[in-house]
Amino acid sequence: MSRPFTSRRRHRGLSLLEVILAIAILGGALAVIGQLIRIGARSAAAARDLTAAQLYCESALNEVAAGVIEPVAASDMPCDETGEWMYSVAVEPVDDGGLLSVTVTVTQSPDFAVRPVTFSLTRWLIDPAVVQAAEEQEAAMEAEAAAAQQAATETEAAPAGADTEAGTGSATGASGGTGNPGGNPMNQGSM
Repeated sequence: MSRPFTSRRRHRGLSLLEVILAIAILGGALAVIGQLIRIGARSAAAARDLTAAQLYCESALNEVAAGVIEPVAASDMPCDETGEWMYSVAVEPVDDGGLLSVTVTVTQSPDFAVRPVTFSLTRWLIDPAVVQAAEEQEAAMEAEAAAAQQAATETEAAPAGADTEAGTGSATGASGGTGNPGGNPMNQGSM
C-alpha cells in the first residue's frame, strides 16, 4: 500500500525541469512575436513611404501634363515644404513625331530615412512646341478663310450695288425730266 501513496505525491507538482522548459518556450515565443511586430512595423512604414512617393509622383506628372511644370529636364526639385521628397524630370523625344516621353522620379531624402524610397512614372505627352505650331497654323488658316469670305462678299456686293445705283440714277433722271414744272419746255411737250 505504500506504493500508491508515493505515486500520488509525484503527480501533485511540477518538476524543476518542466518549469524551465515552459519558461524557455514562453521566452522563445515572445522573442518571435516581438520580431514579427518589428518586421510588421518596418513593412508598414515602407508601405506608407511608397504610397507617399506614388502620390507625389502622380501629382508632379499631372502638373507636367497640365502645363503647370514645363516638360524640361530637372533634378532634385522639392515636392513638399519639409524637403523630405524630391522629384526629377527626364524628357526624351519619341520616334513618332510630336510626342515626348516624360519620366518623373520621386526620391525620399536620405536625411529622413535609412532606406530611401524611390518611385518613377512615365507618360507620353504631346510636345508643346507641336501644339503651339498647330494653333498658329489654325489661326493663320482661319484668318485666310475670313479674308477670302470677306473678299467674296465684297465681290458679290459690288456688281449688285452698281446695277442698283445705275437703275436708280436713270429713273431719277427720267422722273426729273417729266416732273419738272419749271424745266425745259421740250421735255414737257414730249409728254
